[in-house]
Amino acid sequence: MRIATEVMAAKTAALIAQDYASGNASFLGYKGNEVERRVQYSFNPEGTESLDDILKSSTYTIKGWRNEDRDNVADYLQRIMFASGLLKSVFFRSKTDIERVIAGLKDFVPGSGGIQDQDWASFLRTINNPEGAFNAGFPAKPEIDDITPQSPPPPGGR
Repeated sequence: MRIATEVMAAKTAALIAQDYASGNASFLGYKGNEVERRVQYSFNPEGTESLDDILKSSTYTIKGWRNEDRDNVADYLQRIMFASGLLKSVFFRSKTDIERVIAGLKDFVPGSGGIQDQDWASFLRTINNPEGAFNAGFPAKPEIDDITPQSPPPPGGR
């Protein structure tokens, strides 16, 4: 009777583990198929004639599971980390990155003064000229320096 209780406990534990494994496979979404396996047992439950028949070894076919997915979680995580690194490098800049970008812009501006050079100021005037080719067909916009700050609305409303 003590062995029967142990067998019941082992069966219960195996069924719980099977539920967890099935739930994990479903949640993680990996591909797999059932596969038949031949398993050898130390006794023969069909040997009902005598105790010697029951204690003989037997082999049975069970249905198991085989992973069919070529990739594993580490492969997917490496791809995600690579993609997130690309996104981070494109969308997030640190102060040193901004300084590097400005230094790169200075290389495109002729003259020794870089961004502070007269050529840069001339370029900005050309772009901001309301009658220039860059602004043809667009409504005139006021210069940023010419805009006087609006006084804030009085407290409590209009």
